[in-house]
Amino acid sequence: MGRSPRGPLLALVLACSVAPLKSTEAHWIAKNADAVAVGRFSDFQITPLRSNVYAQLEPGWRLTGTLLVDESLFGPISNGARLPYEWDCRRCPTPSHSARDMLKRNGLWFIRRLNGRWASAGSEIGDPGYRLISEREFFATYLRERSKTSESSK
Repeated sequence: MGRSPRGPLLALVLACSVAPLKSTEAHWIAKNADAVAVGRFSDFQITPLRSNVYAQLEPGWRLTGTLLVDESLFGPISNGARLPYEWDCRRCPTPSHSARDMLKRNGLWFIRRLNGRWASAGSEIGDPGYRLISEREFFATYLRERSKTSESSK
């Protein structure tokens, strides 16, 4: 059976809008994040990926830009911060207009430090680290518990 070229884009949309059934599955991105912020993007660019071999194009694209932090929910970032962000979506089709619109809206961003920049704390393929703002309380509850646990283990 052939693989649909829409598969990675569908995975991106589902990852950003559907909460998994089990709590432990839903919290995996928060567990992997160095920081969590409410924010949106500014000055973002979406460009094709290039391999290191003869600068050839490879399937996928790179998102670079600045994440404007309205509110820090967890981690070593402060309200009002402007964080350089970079994420490669390998084997993904060019993002749709609705995916680009997502970058302009406030949402929850789960990020981790990578090579001096901030990147998605999501999976390697198809997850930019964005979740809907409507999921804020769900993740805030988990992050409060995570903070209590890390403080009590000191």
